[in-house]
Amino acid sequence: MIILIYGTDIDSVLKVSRKHLDTLIIKRPEARFFKIDNETFQQAEFEELICGQGLFDRKFIVQLDRVFENTEAKDFILQNVTKMAESENAFVITEDKLTKPIFEKIKKVALKTEEFNKKEVTKKEFNIFLLTDAFGKRDKKQMWILLYQVLRAGLKPEQIHGVLFSQVKNIAFVKWAEKEKIEPNQLSIHPFAQKKARSFVKNFSQTEIESLSRQLLTIYHNAHMGGDELPIALEKFVLNL
Repeated sequence: MIILIYGTDIDSVLKVSRKHLDTLIIKRPEARFFKIDNETFQQAEFEELICGQGLFDRKFIVQLDRVFENTEAKDFILQNVTKMAESENAFVITEDKLTKPIFEKIKKVALKTEEFNKKEVTKKEFNIFLLTDAFGKRDKKQMWILLYQVLRAGLKPEQIHGVLFSQVKNIAFVKWAEKEKIEPNQLSIHPFAQKKARSFVKNFSQTEIESLSRQLLTIYHNAHMGGDELPIALEKFVLNL
């Protein structure tokens, strides 16, 4: 018998596998329990667990925890997956990643398969301009949270730096235009970006916006010349805002 529980939501995988193991142990109180992982797998021992059973007809309950990280174990299990399914012994397989061919091969013979994957935020799902809005409002706490989220979403630090630098330039440009009494339609900034920047200029002095511009230039160059890595430098930039 095979029960397969897998997926990137490790907490759910472990919780459900524990539930199945507890149920099996209650149903088979005389069964011997074995736990095997990618480091403790031994082919000869495992072959005995597939075909054999304990003294006085005691069956085995076997937990296989991420054994597919071991190439020898993976190959041997896939070769013997039908025997495992037909065995009177129980095999509970827990994995975080499986290729589709491997999953399909086990699914064909398994008594039960369950999948638990974490929903990942994709680049399309995260609006990076929420970060620049938080910057414009000088909301340090919200900006730090959003920086963490956008990095977790997989956007490149260079892209994050780029949009922040563009926002700083827009604010500086609009602030300069207001001082020089230049009409908005004369500025070479997209009207929407200009409107956003205009709503933020009151939050920064001329000295501050010039300083922030220099800081962003500096951290970018330093990150590519052996200084703080860009994600760390960006976090420091946010915390010092």
